[in-house]
Amino acid sequence: MLVVENLMDLSHLPALHRTTLADTAIPANPIPVKYDVRDDRITVDRWVLDTPAPPYFRLLAGLTKNDRVDRWMNTVFTPPCFVRIDIGAARAGTGAREGNRSQGVTTWNLNAVTPETDRTAHYFWAQAQDFAGNDPSISQVDFQLVHTAFQEDLGIIKGQQENIDLAPGAIRIDLAADRAGVQARRMVERLLRDERGERRAG
Repeated sequence: MLVVENLMDLSHLPALHRTTLADTAIPANPIPVKYDVRDDRITVDRWVLDTPAPPYFRLLAGLTKNDRVDRWMNTVFTPPCFVRIDIGAARAGTGAREGNRSQGVTTWNLNAVTPETDRTAHYFWAQAQDFAGNDPSISQVDFQLVHTAFQEDLGIIKGQQENIDLAPGAIRIDLAADRAGVQARRMVERLLRDERGERRAG
């Protein structure tokens, strides 16, 4: 579940991915984060309105530093292992938050983390966008940015696992930013209990 929590939180982007995805991040504070936890999915929505176009979209989509945009980073987890990250920017005030993205650009990051052993997993992912369809070089640049960022994630995830292995029974401290990851872990644990025919104590 470390990978899922890493993806669900995304607060590590500015610190960990300075040369790749840092400027796609939307700060948790003071920007409000909307959580929607259901039996079959967890949604985390972040928006920041009327802000300068970030370098990521200036590089990929031809926006300029003078463009004002409404930005979003919305993440959906569906069990047992799927995470979809929806990142975009639209011309400020054109209704993107209300559902009209006709004046915007969007990229999607799709993830399926599949356990192999109790210490290893297969990490399947894809990157897609709804612009520059006639220019494969844009897709290649985006792919390389995300691939490099995932390699940076891998180092952190390995370090987390090494720390857990030092004291597997240590008390876990969850922060407010861990809310979606904690709910995702509980959801998977419930599914495992159901699969085994176990009843929850209490």
